Amino acid sequence: MTMELAVDIMRNLLQTGLILAIPILGTA
Repeated sequence: MTMELAVDIMRNLLQTGLILAIPILGTA
């Protein structure tokens, strides 16, 4: 796995995590 691919995957996971966390934090 190249470094660029790893960074790209991490960025996608981060964005997905934020999208999922915002409504959860908003209702908590």
